[in-house]
Formats: sequence, C-alpha cells, structure tokens
Amino acid sequence: MNLKIFSILFVSVFGATLGTGIIVPFLPLYAQTYGATGFEIGMIFSAFAFTRSLFLPFIGKISDKKGRKIFITFGLFLFTILSLLYTYAPNVLSLIIIRAFHGISSACIIPIALAYVGDIVPEGKEGHYMGIFNISLFGGLAVGPLLGGVIKDIWGIKESFMIMGMVTCTAFLLSLFFLPEKKKISKISISPHVSYRELLKNKMIQGITLFRFLVGFGIALIWAFLPLYAGNIIHLSSSKIGSLIFTSIFLTAILQHPMGKLADKVNRRYMVIVGGILSSIGMFIIPFAYRYLFLFFAVTIQGISRAILLPALTALSVVEGRREKGMGSTMSLVIFAHSTGMMIAPVTAGILTDLFGLNFVFFIGSFFAIVGVAFFYFITKRRVKVLTI
Repeated sequence: MNLKIFSILFVSVFGATLGTGIIVPFLPLYAQTYGATGFEIGMIFSAFAFTRSLFLPFIGKISDKKGRKIFITFGLFLFTILSLLYTYAPNVLSLIIIRAFHGISSACIIPIALAYVGDIVPEGKEGHYMGIFNISLFGGLAVGPLLGGVIKDIWGIKESFMIMGMVTCTAFLLSLFFLPEKKKISKISISPHVSYRELLKNKMIQGITLFRFLVGFGIALIWAFLPLYAGNIIHLSSSKIGSLIFTSIFLTAILQHPMGKLADKVNRRYMVIVGGILSSIGMFIIPFAYRYLFLFFAVTIQGISRAILLPALTALSVVEGRREKGMGSTMSLVIFAHSTGMMIAPVTAGILTDLFGLNFVFFIGSFFAIVGVAFFYFITKRRVKVLTI
C-alpha cells in the first residue's frame, strides 16, 4: 500500500468535495433569486449529472490505458475556474451551463481517484482502505455546507463561490506537483479488452450499478429539495440548513472507517440491504418533520444509512474491478450509474414539485429506495460471499 499516493489523493479529493459542499446546498436558494421554477432548479442539478454521466465512460476507459493523474489535475483546474464563474452568472440558463461544465470536471476527479486507490489497495483490505478514503468524499461534503451556511449568512452567496475556488485551487496545486503518474500501476488494473458490455454481464456489477443509481437519486433529492423544504416550509436560516446537511454527511464520513472494517468481516451484500432500508425510512419521514429537531432526526437516519451501505458497495466495486481487470472502467461505470440517478432525480422531482407539491418528492424517493433494495437482493443472490480476514 503506497501511503504517499493514498494521502495525496485523499487530500485532493477532500478539497474538491469541500468546495462543492460550500455552495451546492444553497444553489436552489441562489437560483430562486433569478426566479427559477422547480423544473429549472432540477435542470441546474441535472445538467451537472448529465455531463458527468456522458463523459465518465470515455474518461474511465482512457485512464485504464493512459494513467490517472492527467485527468485528476485537469478536473481540479477546471473546477477552480468554474467556481469563479458562478459569481458572474447573469441568469438561470448561465447557471445551467456552468453546472454542465462542472459535471465534466467531476467526471475527471472522483471516479478516477477511486480507481487510483483501487489500484493500490491490498486484497482483503478493500473495505478498510476504501472506507478511509470515503472520508475524503463525505468529510468535505459534510464540512462544506456548514462552512457555506456561515459564509452566506455573514458575507453572502457570491463570497461562498470565491472560497470554493480557493479551496479547489489548493487541491489542484497539490495534485499537480506531488501526485505521481503511473501509466501502469498494476498489471491487473489495465486491460485494453474489457468492455462495458462485458462488465454488465457480471451480476454483482449489475447490482452495484443499480444501487448506486438509487443512492445518487436519493442524494440529489436531499441536496436539491431539502434546502427548499427547510427554508420555505419550516423557515430555517441558511446556517441551520447547512447544519442539517452537515449532520447527515458528517455521520456518513465519521462512520466510514468502522463500517469499512466491518465490511471486510461480514457479508457486504447484507450491509447494502440494511443501509438501503434505513435510507428509505429516513426519506419517508422528512415530510412529517415540521420542526428543526424532527428534520434533524430524519437526516441523521439518512447519514447512518449511507455510512452502512457505501463502504460495502465501494469494496465490492474494487473486488469486481480487480476481477474484471478494468478498475477505471468499473469505477466509471459505478459512478456513471450514480450520476444518472442524480441527473434524473432533480428534473423528475422538480416536475412533481410543480404538480403535486414538495412533500410528494420525498415519498417517491422513499419508494424507489425500498424497491432498489428488493432488486439488489435478487440480482446479487447467487454471488453472495462472506469476506473475512
């Protein structure tokens, strides 16, 4: 295990997700200052997921052959430039365009960093190390909303975008000067012959991609519409809205390591199922939360559910990526499914909000989560394995 590479990737991804977390929870409220409808808010979030999904298959495939660093550094550089452009957006359409390019930058960073870690993680320790690395993803997303809420209340939303740019610029410089490039990190991770069609013949990969689609769907609902629910119905301040997002993601972050270790000792498939059931429950009770403490309880359940299922899903992805000899392609396929869920959810939820009201959105999210649990159980039933150390 190369701890230097692991540490650089950890800090770089943390910087990127911290920058994202600072502004994304408040994008719906920012868009409303331009007069955006529910559908247009959905389009702002879906534009990000659409372009990320569009570019992921190509980037993942090329990174398996040409290397990881070039994509990670380019993505962080583009991320930095786009952070500054938010402050100059004149209308809703420009926000949609910026978010679309933001999706391209994300396609270059997160899945490729995950593939890089998958290349170097030792066998039998997938849950342990991927659980630790997931802290970089959710730690930044947890701290970001809290910090962003304070910045917005004191200075304003545009200052939040500027700070996001500073944070991601730091991550870019770190990866540019200190992250080594290895075109062939390990023999088993590079294969010019593996195709996405072949990957999708794998039952476990089918189950993983389906569930990551639903995880992305649920996260998009929370990020895009929980701030609207908390701000417009419960009338919470930006700081309190930020604290809700922080609580949910912070719980996910701090539990990644112990849940990752657990995923190396117990049936990872059952961890995914338990996490999915909890996620459905947490989503279902949101429309009944008319006070801050009740909403706090709902997002706490959401945070714990993701903490249980994500280390197991990521560890399963590494195992299958190694088995199929295409780590970058496997990770890109998994994140592609996640992005597709994030792309479909905001637009669908935006339309449903305009037609039936905001509460209906969370019931739909809860329903999809429990259906996803059932499908995952049956798709992966023949591939269940108990991994122990």
